[in-house]
Amino acid sequence: GFQYLVDYMYTGRLHIPIDSVPSVYATAIVLKMESAVRACASFLSTNLTPVNCLGIRRITRDKTFKVAVDDFIRAHLTEIMHSKSFFGLQDLQVEVVGLDENISGETMERRMFSLVLDWAKNSLNDLKPKLDRLVEKVNVLYLESDNTLRDCAEVENKVLSSDDDMVQDYKILSRMRSKTPAKNVSQRAANGSSAQPFQKFSLNPEESVSMAEREWSVVATHKTNENSYLAIAILDGRLMVVTVHIRPPVSTESDSNATTSAPDTPPIPNTNRNRLSPVLRKASITPLMGMGTARCAMGAVELDGKLVVCGGYDRGECLRTVEAFMIMENTWEKMSPMNRARARFGAAVLNGCVYVCGGSDGWKEQSCVEKYDPTTKKWTYVPNMLKERSSHGVATLDGKLYCIGGCEGQRSIATCEVYDPSTNKWSRIASLINARSQTCVCAVNGLLFAIGGTDLWNTVNTVEVYDPKKDEWVVGSSLNIARRGAGVGIVNGIVAVVGGSDGAQSLVSTEFYDFESNVWTMGPPLNTARANMSVVTMGNRLCAVGGFSGKKFLTTLEWLDLDDMDWFGHAPRHDTEEGSRSDSDNTDAASVCVNKAADEENCMGGDVSMYGGRVRDELFLHHRDCENHDKLKSKQDESLAASLNSLSTDGKADDGAS
Repeated sequence: GFQYLVDYMYTGRLHIPIDSVPSVYATAIVLKMESAVRACASFLSTNLTPVNCLGIRRITRDKTFKVAVDDFIRAHLTEIMHSKSFFGLQDLQVEVVGLDENISGETMERRMFSLVLDWAKNSLNDLKPKLDRLVEKVNVLYLESDNTLRDCAEVENKVLSSDDDMVQDYKILSRMRSKTPAKNVSQRAANGSSAQPFQKFSLNPEESVSMAEREWSVVATHKTNENSYLAIAILDGRLMVVTVHIRPPVSTESDSNATTSAPDTPPIPNTNRNRLSPVLRKASITPLMGMGTARCAMGAVELDGKLVVCGGYDRGECLRTVEAFMIMENTWEKMSPMNRARARFGAAVLNGCVYVCGGSDGWKEQSCVEKYDPTTKKWTYVPNMLKERSSHGVATLDGKLYCIGGCEGQRSIATCEVYDPSTNKWSRIASLINARSQTCVCAVNGLLFAIGGTDLWNTVNTVEVYDPKKDEWVVGSSLNIARRGAGVGIVNGIVAVVGGSDGAQSLVSTEFYDFESNVWTMGPPLNTARANMSVVTMGNRLCAVGGFSGKKFLTTLEWLDLDDMDWFGHAPRHDTEEGSRSDSDNTDAASVCVNKAADEENCMGGDVSMYGGRVRDELFLHHRDCENHDKLKSKQDESLAASLNSLSTDGKADDGAS
């Protein structure tokens, strides 16, 4: 964007391709070039769509422009809630206790969300990044008599109902959290250093605004069901989703004769944004216990009903430790460590044993392979792979172990190989069509899928499918979002790709593949962004574990419930064992895939030109047809949305890989 403005200063003429308008607008704001700002704002405001409006709102600074964008968002909120950009927003989850007044109408909804924003703003201080911590959990708040919200953990028991087990459990968990402050926070406080991180120069307008000037506002609200609400809002200058559930009063003996009683759990709204209450039908209030060691780029498998996590990287070094998680018991146990430390490797189960293949020890790629036998509880070596590699994909199919792609030094590779335990040998198979590393690989319906990844220059959304009978790779249906370092799992015959990195930031988005339609659809977002994480199928659950959030290495995990289409960070309730599900094994893939985003598309051509401060659309076509939106494809609109997304980051982010 800077180069176009330099040209404008010398020539007096501003000629901008469509996909560069957002970056020019953002740069012009920082440089205080008002004429260029007005020209770009005028163009963007007349080309708003449900696909790009959130990205545009993120960079908007002019008050008049903000009003126009906010009006558009309110008018098209239902469509926006099914767009890719919506799923990429962070979610602040709130449960409100003590509100007896019926919330009805947009005015009351906005007032309620304003109270939530006031509480969040007051929760910020100079010592710790509280806003980031607030979005990592469900916040249970109490409405005080002065019409302000207060964290239930800070409210005396005599004020709260002692009959509400959820509130009491929340207070206990909050006390436990307060005893274990974030390591980096306590270290900064001990050193007496400022909590404000060093900021390098950036042309991102969000970073050029001081703390005092950062915006706090409610953009649009939506009632999802009787007691649940959703809003798109700006918190501390950050575009976010805020979900609120009004907790009904707990039933007592005095009203036991009532015809109906308030449920413990809110109905799950049909918005694909269901994380509205910690008291859910499938999850308890007890958070899932984290791993003993934060790690990413590790191997993870299901073995004998346990989630087994091997090796990985913790920023300091590659690991050889192994631990196993029992989800119903919510406990971890240590297992025998691997013979070698490794990260960025593949792991799979073959004939009841865990195999770990290749990877990196922090210095160079490996070709060695180890096998864990649960009967002896020991790791032993098996023949090395034919090629040293890391960041590859591994899967088992028809009693054989496949190793797909990866990287060697500074280049991605396309070579693939297979291990046959009956001969105890590795042999080559057909190479990928395109070299790729950090690809996720799975086996389903007798085929191997190599999904996404990177060629070390670009993150890709392409998919290749291998047929072992033909020893041939063919091009499959592409993902909606390019991603590398994602996790993949198969549950009830559905392929689910989870998280990863788009090359600039860790992702919360997920995608499901429908074999009948040969289409990837957006799934429910993770609670925490994760790159270089692992996904493991545990019965009818899909578990996402570890990874890198973009800020820290993770110990946490979360699981997907296909009935509710939601990710939970709390332990399953014991009355929801997998055996209690009705017809879970016969779930139709189409019934559990989220509805395909009904994004209204634009067909646009041309660019923005300005002579002497006047705006001229050299070529502009705007076609709107809601009934035929699936047939309308706009490369320029997707490019514009992509460029808007790139403005939220400053260069490529570390995705946590060693």
